[in-house]
Amino acid sequence: KAKELTGSVASVSGDQILKAPVPNVLNSLAGTMPGVIINTRTGEPGMDNPSLFIRGKSTLGNNSPLIVIDGVPREGLERLNPNDIANITVLKDATAAIYGARSANGVILVETKKGKSGKPTFSLSYNQGFQQDTRVPNMCDSYTFALIQNEIEVLHGRSPIYSDEELELYKNGTDPYYPNTNFYKIMTKKLTPQNRFDFSVDGGNDKALYRVSFGRTFQDGHYKYGITEHEQYNLQSKIDVNISENFSFGLNLRGCLVDDMRPYNYDDIYPHLFLSHPTWFLKWPGTDYLAPGRDNDNLINRVSANEGVRPSKNKTLNSTLTYKINIPQIKGLNVSGSFNYDYGNSFNKVWYEPSYVYFRNEETGEYYKGRTGTGADEPSLSVDTRISDMILWNVILNYERKVNQHNFGGLLGYEQMTSNYNYLQGSRGKFVSNKIQELFAGTSDKNYIANDGASGKSARVNYFGRLNYNYAQKYLLQFTFRYDGSQNFPKNKRFGFFPGVSAGWSISEEKFMNKIKFISYLKLKASYGKMGNDNVPAYQYLTAYGFGNNYVINGVEVNGLNALNVPNPNITWETAKTFNFGIDFNLWDSLSGEINVFNTERSDILCRRSAIIRSEERRVG
Repeated sequence: KAKELTGSVASVSGDQILKAPVPNVLNSLAGTMPGVIINTRTGEPGMDNPSLFIRGKSTLGNNSPLIVIDGVPREGLERLNPNDIANITVLKDATAAIYGARSANGVILVETKKGKSGKPTFSLSYNQGFQQDTRVPNMCDSYTFALIQNEIEVLHGRSPIYSDEELELYKNGTDPYYPNTNFYKIMTKKLTPQNRFDFSVDGGNDKALYRVSFGRTFQDGHYKYGITEHEQYNLQSKIDVNISENFSFGLNLRGCLVDDMRPYNYDDIYPHLFLSHPTWFLKWPGTDYLAPGRDNDNLINRVSANEGVRPSKNKTLNSTLTYKINIPQIKGLNVSGSFNYDYGNSFNKVWYEPSYVYFRNEETGEYYKGRTGTGADEPSLSVDTRISDMILWNVILNYERKVNQHNFGGLLGYEQMTSNYNYLQGSRGKFVSNKIQELFAGTSDKNYIANDGASGKSARVNYFGRLNYNYAQKYLLQFTFRYDGSQNFPKNKRFGFFPGVSAGWSISEEKFMNKIKFISYLKLKASYGKMGNDNVPAYQYLTAYGFGNNYVINGVEVNGLNALNVPNPNITWETAKTFNFGIDFNLWDSLSGEINVFNTERSDILCRRSAIIRSEERRVG
């Protein structure tokens, strides 16, 4: 409840998120909550994931907040179906301390929708939208471009490139072989379609509630002649059952399938587009022959499948089983918890093949097919797959009690998490045909065959708790803690204690405020907490070795072993100590707001030393 909050907390409802019909949920959060900074650097389908910061940057390392979805730290908020979101809450100060060694950058809590009591309610929606450029660059015309090129040559003491006759032809546009090509205009779409389809049904009674939803999102690419596409499917089922007065459980299943397609050179299309001269052709006049441009390549090759493709499929499954047991012998006491299993699988291909353009014989005017200046000499294929899973379970003892106007509450919990990661990659070259894009169709020459693989494990253990007290909703006090353990650090530095305390005074509840009519609500609040950030590569306290730089011994090639790092036995998490003072108010029952002043101090920030300065140098001779 907002009146019981003593920290700096912001939230946004699912209904408000739906007002911004964008495929990526994170982009819809822009401007919705104070202190939440969303920076979107690209609108490319499937790659429009913005950077997200809470109250800016506070460290030289990773500044990303912890994201907790339905009570479990998880990735993938950007690919949630916005129609499944009930609300998103952001913890910006000491209230985040209960999340321990991963809370220094703030915490985002996401709650998905559940069923509502009553007859089955069906919902069906379809949204058709279009993306367009926010700013369209003004491209130089061919006459001006040629004129400036001549000026550059003359300033350097060289002869002009274009004669006066050629300049006139570029200016009047009467000769098709002296074009004025605006590559940005002819290669990009004015409107790029995207759409979303959603279906859900929910209902229930006092014994059971249910909700099932399905959604499909599609984004088309921005380029004409392009193959870029993003397609996403979401499915969620949520069931809550009351077995008896003292026992209830819930089952939440959520799956997501993402199917992306991109051209091989997807990451450098814009540079080639902006650096293409307006005196060049996209296609030779009167033909469908692709003309050479920058690097003797053609933009159509780069946006289409002509130079290769990068298809990818990502599948995720999130499952949560929750339970709650009331202890009838002690009023207000219950035990709750959850068991969670998450699975993720990604499959990626990179197909690279030779590309071609047509050159023109200036003497005969004939066109002939030739290789571009870039691209593969022969078709090649690389395939990789990544599989991950996570098991997390917790048990929490909860207690709430009200005695007259005194309200007490608290919880004490234990949580354990283990995760696994596997990676496998293989590649082959010298494909005899581009028709079969599978590894078996590649060469058997070992010089053009490669493979790689890796695996990893991680684990966490922590204890956490919270104590709440308020008197008549007037005087509020809260204490939280987390005793957190991370495998990223050596045993003697693996666990840390992260406390947080906050207090509030609802001044508007005092009798003397009854005379001040224009103040409907006024509360002072303050918090102080210690939080951690362990988002650094694991095992830096150990000496790591890697294979490479092979040797030949007695005519046999053997693997070489190299030291990869200098171990740091003192590595530990970053620490953030945050103080926040705030005022919540509502004036005339119509103007409400929140003012916060905060200070955060970071310590134990890890960074690489850029130089070593010797304090003394001695020469022996």
